Amino acid sequence: MKGQESRVVSQYSVIPFNEATEMIMFVTVTSQRFVLILCLLFLEGCSNNSSQQSFVVLPDPVNSIVSIDTVISHSQIPNSRFNINQTINNATLNNRVDSDSLMNWAEMAYPYYFPAHAVNSFQDPYEYRYYSSTGNYLGISGNEVYVMGPLSGGKILDVGSTNSFFCSVFPINCNQGQPIELYDYFTKSSLNLFPLQASILLGGISDQSVTLSFLSGTDGASFYLQYGNQSNQYTNKTSTFSSIPHQPFKCLVNSLNSNTQYYYQVVQIDALGHEHISAEQTFHTARPSGQTFTFTVQADSHLDENSDLSQYYLTLANISKDRPDFHIDLGDTFMTEKYSVPLSANAVRATDSSTVFRRYLYERNNYGLITGSIPLFLVNGNHDGELGWLNDGTSQNISIWSTSARLNYFLNPTPNNFFSGDSYQNIFTGQRASWYSWTWGDAQFIVLDPFWNTPTSGSSDPWAMTLGISQYNWLSDTLSKSNAKFKFIFLHNLVGGLLSAMRGGVEAAPYYEWGGLDINGANSFATHRPNLQMPIHNLLVKYKVTAVFHGHDHLYARQFLDGIVYQEVPQPSAINYSNYKSIASSYNYLSGTILGSSGHLRLTVSPGGVKSQYIHSWLPKDTSPSRTNGEIADEWNISSP
Repeated sequence: MKGQESRVVSQYSVIPFNEATEMIMFVTVTSQRFVLILCLLFLEGCSNNSSQQSFVVLPDPVNSIVSIDTVISHSQIPNSRFNINQTINNATLNNRVDSDSLMNWAEMAYPYYFPAHAVNSFQDPYEYRYYSSTGNYLGISGNEVYVMGPLSGGKILDVGSTNSFFCSVFPINCNQGQPIELYDYFTKSSLNLFPLQASILLGGISDQSVTLSFLSGTDGASFYLQYGNQSNQYTNKTSTFSSIPHQPFKCLVNSLNSNTQYYYQVVQIDALGHEHISAEQTFHTARPSGQTFTFTVQADSHLDENSDLSQYYLTLANISKDRPDFHIDLGDTFMTEKYSVPLSANAVRATDSSTVFRRYLYERNNYGLITGSIPLFLVNGNHDGELGWLNDGTSQNISIWSTSARLNYFLNPTPNNFFSGDSYQNIFTGQRASWYSWTWGDAQFIVLDPFWNTPTSGSSDPWAMTLGISQYNWLSDTLSKSNAKFKFIFLHNLVGGLLSAMRGGVEAAPYYEWGGLDINGANSFATHRPNLQMPIHNLLVKYKVTAVFHGHDHLYARQFLDGIVYQEVPQPSAINYSNYKSIASSYNYLSGTILGSSGHLRLTVSPGGVKSQYIHSWLPKDTSPSRTNGEIADEWNISSP
């Protein structure tokens, strides 16, 4: 820092630091909000040789403002309107960031390390905030920003001048006080970037309403929505709501017209009365039978040591380009049952509610890249913590913490006139909203949860895996009453599966609660499930289900059984895209079309049929003449019955 020689490596400003900790900060700005990731790499202890140095890697200001993270260089952005480098240099040389704005921004940016909202304290020469749940400090002295705590190995670490964060905290001022016009990676449009200090998430979209979750990153703020059915013409406005930093506020917008495209902006009013206005967002209320629409699906983002955050962001960007009516995530998103810290190889289950809530907030900020215009539906995974065998009947266990965190930060639907599902009231969480169904256009969507009602791990007894009587009966009733041309089932993995880890597609479908057979081929369904009509697969065949979408196995597999498509959904974030054959073999995938990750599914439903396309995500470093980002790696079509 001060008095030390700096040099530039690649796209990052690198500053010598003689400690045994390296902190890498990746900063991404979208048109609506900030998604910022802090990764800590613990290195071997440095020797006493003064010629050996480790480095603190700080974000280049260009990366701090352009909304594409490390995925694309600035030179690749079409229609750039000004010299970013010169503009940033001018801004950062002549501007400083006040302490409150910078620390509010950091709390929104790095919730895992600076959770909740701390008050300012003073200890000469520092103004700082202390976060007791993580043991981390964030402080400013003069024009320098410092951190201390577990994230810095207990050392006081200078992470840069306030100037270097100016364009992240106040992007509107980077062009010498004028709004900067950027090319938005997520919507492929030019826009004026305004610093909305909040994250937006849509959920529970129906024929007449939508719920918006507003997550503020600043003190004393309020907000309202202005909306209408034509772009930039907002004929309606909600009430103004107060917000608390890092605590989502849920706003139900109702009395909407069905089958209508809406346009909206969120207007945030800060403590000084200044308005912060989001870019225009959109949503579409439920479509009637006979209308064509698109939805998207992903599974197993994980964000563990086998994940690449840039890869994940690229997949989210590809999803946004599809402009789906909604997006479905098949689980293993939050990973609290296995990993307490994102992007870590240290497999440690979360042991308290604050750790769980931090991970859900972290993923909420990742999803904030797209959920301003794409309503989100979540499916529980086996690593997401909501597991019956970890529920001890008290309020102090990971099952309850994970359910509570999901309900706090996300918006799965509860039963009403549009959605059906689980009406059971848990004494600690209320309605869990983990299995539910709705109709959209010519399709019935059914989300299942095989984990909450399973009393012992399926790894020890596959027959233990169960939907439970209530969920099974609801599934049967929902299918029997559905008049939809197409019926889709969504769950993380088949109920039972093969091997100790509940793996497999059609090869696993004949067994346990899903198919009724023991692993030796004996039909013992009546013995193990005397209160259920028939195995789940038989029920799906009876009511002519179109497709079962499942995750868990970290590859793409298109298979067919008894007229039903069994679709294993690829990961959106995987580092290794070439090991799919060994994965398929070890998980007993013996038939169908098998491909590697990463990417997502884009499905188009029309009166005449269903088209499913695997949209492959390729980072620039992995592209070639035969591999391009966003390519259609596989496709299947089902005609209307």
